[in-house]
Amino acid sequence: MDNSHLRRIIIKIQARLSDDDRKYLHFFFGDDIPRRIRDDPTLGGTLCAMESLFDRDIISGDDFTYLINAFETIGCLDAVTILKEHQQQMKLTHVHQSMLSLISIMPPLPPSTAEVFADQYNSLVIEGQKFGSAYGTHFDDSTHPYFTSSHYLNGIITHDNNDSIESYRFYYSNSSDNQNMITSERHGKQTLSFKKDFYFDKNEKIARVEGQYLKKIITFSNGTNLTMPIITGLQFYTTNGHASPSYSGNEEGDMFEEEYKNYTLWYVTGRSDEYIHQLQFYWYRTLDSD
Repeated sequence: MDNSHLRRIIIKIQARLSDDDRKYLHFFFGDDIPRRIRDDPTLGGTLCAMESLFDRDIISGDDFTYLINAFETIGCLDAVTILKEHQQQMKLTHVHQSMLSLISIMPPLPPSTAEVFADQYNSLVIEGQKFGSAYGTHFDDSTHPYFTSSHYLNGIITHDNNDSIESYRFYYSNSSDNQNMITSERHGKQTLSFKKDFYFDKNEKIARVEGQYLKKIITFSNGTNLTMPIITGLQFYTTNGHASPSYSGNEEGDMFEEEYKNYTLWYVTGRSDEYIHQLQFYWYRTLDSD
């Protein structure tokens, strides 16, 4: 993974930080960096802190939302602006690459159909919202060694630890190969009990996603308690009106949902450790049969 661009941005930001900014920033990092680095709020200490975040996969050239949240929390708005501008440029680049990948496997489009693509959202791929927080390690199911642009999310395996909060693995079917279903890595570490193994019929596409946030108190090794949103209760709905089972348990949280007209679910990214802290869905454009 190429982190060089983000490293250059971090160096640029250092000149904008006061001594107090560094102290607040190191306090925010908490147990995410070693104690000896946290207690050294100098320029060298802050650079070591950033290196530690890279080493622990808390930030990377592909995902640095954690840093944006940190600088927002301590009020360094210049740093937030710089990072968000870089993040937006990355999104545009990623969507463009995804569009080229899909175009390469599609047959030529007649002019009338091509106009449909241009009229709505003007993109073959939509990068959905980020639901949840920036805590945990980033994952991206599209990096599976056998994932191709023909795969699409088609099912789910759910586990939990009897606390109504799940870990997920996702099934991906292939629109061009009846045998080539792949399974993602497990996201989250709730493995005590097996809840459900479910997938939709071949070529049935997901059009809407629902889920909820639960506020959970997490206790860190130093005894600090922090309340964080945890993703749970994930449920999928297809273009045919079918729904996957719901596993929301007895606890009720804040609901979220996402769908885009004329788009179906492609794959998911997010952040997780013990629990799933964030999910982000990618959607690709579909054409009406008529």
